Amino acid sequence: MGLRTMLGLKRKRTPARRSAAPENNPLTRWRDFKKRAPGMMPAEVYGELYRLAREGPDLDVLEIGGAAGAGAIALALGLIEANKRSGVVVVEKLAGGSRARFGDYQANLSIIERNFRAFGVVSRVRLFPRNLTWANAGEVKALLRTPQIGALVIDADGNIHRDLTLFGPMLAPGAAVVIDDYRDDPGQFDPLSGARVRGGPKLVQVFRLVNHLVEAGVLRVKQQVRSTVFCELTDLRRLDRADCELVIEQTKRDLDALFMGAA
Repeated sequence: MGLRTMLGLKRKRTPARRSAAPENNPLTRWRDFKKRAPGMMPAEVYGELYRLAREGPDLDVLEIGGAAGAGAIALALGLIEANKRSGVVVVEKLAGGSRARFGDYQANLSIIERNFRAFGVVSRVRLFPRNLTWANAGEVKALLRTPQIGALVIDADGNIHRDLTLFGPMLAPGAAVVIDDYRDDPGQFDPLSGARVRGGPKLVQVFRLVNHLVEAGVLRVKQQVRSTVFCELTDLRRLDRADCELVIEQTKRDLDALFMGAA
């Protein structure tokens, strides 16, 4: 029995079209950007984030999961080069997970702040340097300076339903919801690593939750660039938190069964 069958994953085509980087942003710029930032996503995704901010409304953008700051910088550059006044609010816990290999909290804080300075976006980026929870979302909202947000970028712990519930009502009409780590064919849980001692369910969780939210009529995928989907919110009222929690629980059970079977 293959791993895909064990996890209950089905090959699924999303209603999306793949896209190269925008014509007005040569990919070479974003390849260089990715090296300098440094960024964890493909270069063409940064180009799309830049275009999204440049061509979108003059409203703040919220990014949940900022890593070393590359996504926020691309968004901020789009706003700046379009002569807009809005900014980017970034939620980044700065410790553990993918950041563990770069050092502790203080080391990661220094990295992200240094990157913001290097690209000249300090005045446009506001950092919430803690893990996002249901309880502290009000503190994140307090950092936003516009009544609506022009885009929501999600690349944190895979709890997409939480992020949409908390901030979906603030999205301007037609605003983008960008979700990273979506794979058409994930095929496996995250590999074992020092950051994820038993492996991590995020890739499969994101895959399943996005598919669930599309099928429920909450999201519509407009475009996919590598493993990042650019969506629009269709009907937030259709988001059932309990159903999403069931998807997450099933993913965790599958992870436990996988590792128990491999023991």
